Amino acid sequence: MRFAIPMNQADIIVLSVLSVFFILGIRIVIGFFKVESVPRKASSVNAATGGPCKVTLTIDGMMCGMCETHVKQAIRSAVPSAHHITANHTKGIAAFMLNSTTSISEINEGLSNAMNPLGYRIESIQIKDSKDKNN
Repeated sequence: MRFAIPMNQADIIVLSVLSVFFILGIRIVIGFFKVESVPRKASSVNAATGGPCKVTLTIDGMMCGMCETHVKQAIRSAVPSAHHITANHTKGIAAFMLNSTTSISEINEGLSNAMNPLGYRIESIQIKDSKDKNN
């Protein structure tokens, strides 16, 4: 049995856009069910480094420049003492500098609470002393 359904170019464009939204929606839903694996190396960031440090996050879900803006706003709201905040959606990373003594669990919990509802998931956190020359 064949159905003769007339379709014009506008119908094809609308169906294409809807299919893209459907695929992105599935990706976001699947992202909510992934288990977070964030290493905890020390109880306090600056106690471990002895001064200012650079925190680098690997983030799943950033796809565009607007995603970078959302991630930077989430970092600002979750970690008020963060400064020099950067994000790169092509590499899937965000970084910021931290001067105050803040526990890693506070950073992880605050960032997860700020980013998970937006559809972003923190995959890892790396902390480096800002005095290192490898930054």
